[in-house]
Amino acid sequence: MESSYDLIGKRPQFRDYLLSDWFGKSGQGLRLTKNADWPNTLSAKVAGKCALMNSPDFSGSRIPPWVVTGCGLTLFCGLLYLWVLGSNRALTNHEVYLAGPAKQMVLTGNWLIPSIGDQPWLEKPPLPHWLVASLSLLTGVWNEWTVRIPSAIAGIGVVLVIWRLMTRLFGKEVGAIAAVVQATSVYMVTYARLAEGDVLLQLLFVAAISLFAIGEFPNRQPAASDHQSPVKLRPVLVWGLWTLIGLMSLVKGVLFGAVLFSLTIGGWAVWKRDFKTLLRWYHPYAIGLCLLITFAWPAAVISTEPKAVTLWYQHTFGRVAGEIGYTEPWWYYFSQVPVQMLPWTPWLIWGLVPFTQLAKADRTGPQAFCLWWFASHFVLFSCSSGKHHHYLLYALPALSPVVALGLVQAGRSLSCSPWQGRAWSLVGYTVAVVAIAAAIGLGLKGFPQETLWVAAVWLPALAIAIGFLANSLRRQQGLSSLLSLGMLVLVAHLLVQSEVMPRRDRSLADKQFLAEVAEAVPKESPLFATGAEEMARHLFYLSRPTTGVWFAADLADRFPATAEDVYVIARGTELERLQPLGKTEVVLRSRATRRATSELDRYTLFRISRPLIAEQERARAN
Repeated sequence: MESSYDLIGKRPQFRDYLLSDWFGKSGQGLRLTKNADWPNTLSAKVAGKCALMNSPDFSGSRIPPWVVTGCGLTLFCGLLYLWVLGSNRALTNHEVYLAGPAKQMVLTGNWLIPSIGDQPWLEKPPLPHWLVASLSLLTGVWNEWTVRIPSAIAGIGVVLVIWRLMTRLFGKEVGAIAAVVQATSVYMVTYARLAEGDVLLQLLFVAAISLFAIGEFPNRQPAASDHQSPVKLRPVLVWGLWTLIGLMSLVKGVLFGAVLFSLTIGGWAVWKRDFKTLLRWYHPYAIGLCLLITFAWPAAVISTEPKAVTLWYQHTFGRVAGEIGYTEPWWYYFSQVPVQMLPWTPWLIWGLVPFTQLAKADRTGPQAFCLWWFASHFVLFSCSSGKHHHYLLYALPALSPVVALGLVQAGRSLSCSPWQGRAWSLVGYTVAVVAIAAAIGLGLKGFPQETLWVAAVWLPALAIAIGFLANSLRRQQGLSSLLSLGMLVLVAHLLVQSEVMPRRDRSLADKQFLAEVAEAVPKESPLFATGAEEMARHLFYLSRPTTGVWFAADLADRFPATAEDVYVIARGTELERLQPLGKTEVVLRSRATRRATSELDRYTLFRISRPLIAEQERARAN
C-alpha cells in the first residue's frame, strides 16, 4: 500500500515527489509518495515550492497514453516545422553549401566527394548531402522544400527523443512539457527549418544520450545504491550507441560529435567516480563498426584528395584558435543561452535554482546528469576563441526539464494566489480584445492584401489563443493552461514564418536574378559561374546546364573554342579580370546581393563575345 508523508511533519527529508498535473489547488495539502516520477530525492524545502497536481485517468482508454502524446507531438512539430517551409524565403548562404554540392552529386554521379564547380567541397562530411540528393532524386524536384525537409524531419525526431528521454528520467508529465519546450524554443524552430547539418547531428547526439540513459537510469525510481549497481545492458543498446557515434562523424565534422559525446559521458563517469559506467558499453565488434563508419569516408577521400587532411586540421584547430569562423568574447554564450531559449527564458530562470538543489540532493541522479550535460558543452565552447550560437544546439536540450520545473513553479505560484490568476487572465482578455479590434480596424481601413491577411487570420488566431490561456489561468486548469500556452507559442511562430521571415529574406533578390538569367541566356550559348564557394547558389537554382569554375582566371581554359558568345555569372567587381577574355558587357545585375559592398559588387551576368577566335577556329576546321 502506498504511503505518503506530510511535508511539514518530521519524516525522512528526501522522498520521491509526484507531479500529476500542471497546476494544483491551493487548498490541497502537499504529499510525497514513494512511487513517483519527479523529482528524485526532493528535499522538503524544494518540494514546498511545488504543488500536488492531479493527472487525468487514461485507464479506461483503448489507446495507450504514450501513443496519443507521441502522435500529438508529431502533428504539432509537423505543423511548426513544415509550415511554408519552402516558400517563406530563399536558401541562405550556408544552406546553398549543402544544396549545391548535393545537386552536383546527382549530376556528376560522384557521391563520394561533394564538390562545388570544379573544386571538391570537403569542409563538411557528406551524410546531409546524401539525404538531400536522395530525396531530390526520388521526387525529381530541386527546390527549398526538398532541401529542407530532411532537417525538418530530424527536428521532429529530436523532439520525440527528448520526450521519451525526459519521460524516462522525470516522468510522463515533465516529459511532455519538456518536449513542447524543446519543439518551440527559438533555436530549435530556427535550425529545424534550415538545410544545414546541425539538427541531424543533434538528433544523433540526443539519441545516443537517450540510449546511454536507458542503461544509466533504469525505468524505475532508483535508490542511492542503485547508481553503483547498474543493470545489465542489452546488446541492441550497445550496438545502437556505437553506430550513432560513428554516424555523427558523417554529419558535421570528423570526430566532432564523438568528442562531444565522449566529454558528456566520460565526465559523468568521473563525476560519479564509477568507471564501470563506461566499461559496460565496451564491445569490440560494436566499436569496430563505429570505427569503420567514422573513418571509411575520410580514408577514401584522402586516397584521392590528400590535401583534405590539411583542410580538416585547419578547420578544426583554426576555429578553436579563432583563425577561421566567428570570434567572440569569453562571455558570449552567457548572452546567447537566454536568447536561444526564448520564449521560455523566464521559466528557465525560475526553475534553475530548485533544479540545481535537486541535483545537489542526489549527485548521481538525472538532475545532476542534465546539468553536467549542459555545463560540459558550455565550458568547452566558451574556452574556444571561435564561437557561434549554433554550437549550443547539442547542450540546450538538457535545459528542457529545467524549464518544465519552472513552469510547475509558476503554476503553483498562481494557484496559491488566486488573485494573480485573475490578474493574468484580465491581461490576457485585454490583449485578445485589442487584437480583435486591431484586426477589424485594419480591415475597415482598406489596407493592402498582405496586411489584410494578417488582420483576417493571424490577429484573430492570436486573440483566440490568448483568450484560451487567460480562461485556463482564471479557472486554474493545469493541462488546459499548458495546451493553451503551447497553442499561443505555435501561432506566434507560424505568424513569424509566414509574415516576418519573407520580409527579411536577404537572398530573394539573388534567386530572382538567377531566374532572369535562365530566361536571358540563349539555350545554345554556354553558361559559366565563378566566384569560389558562393557559386553553389547559381549551380543549385539554375535549371539549365551551368559550368562552375572556382577562379575567374581559369575561365579562359574552359571556354569552348567555337563559341560565338559566352555568358558568365560573377560579382560585378570581376569585370577587369573578364575583359581580357573578349568583348565584355553587362547583361543583368541583381537588385541586391548579401554582403555586397557596393552596387558594382552584386551578382552580374556578363556576355563575352569572341568572334575573332571563333572565326579562326572555323577557318582551321575548314
